[in-house]
Amino acid sequence: MREKITTNTQCLNYYARWDKLVKEEVKKGNIRPLETMDLTLDVISLVVFTFQSLPLYSEMFLQNQEEIEGYLSHRKEEIKTLIFNGLKKYNP
Repeated sequence: MREKITTNTQCLNYYARWDKLVKEEVKKGNIRPLETMDLTLDVISLVVFTFQSLPLYSEMFLQNQEEIEGYLSHRKEEIKTLIFNGLKKYNP
């Protein structure tokens, strides 16, 4: 992924803006210190896995389109919660 970002001008521009935003929020103390690439991979992993696993999950647990849409809606909220909680500063 790093290679793709560093060799593709469009990706590099998007990533540079994203990296700047993350670093600004860390500096302001709004989020815990972390690497932008780690955050990026966490988000991508959670979203991609949801859709990659959907055929198997649907076959096993979901009976119709309404249940699939409910599952995707639930995953959307759960992913946001996981990411936002992961960004919180630790208060030991």
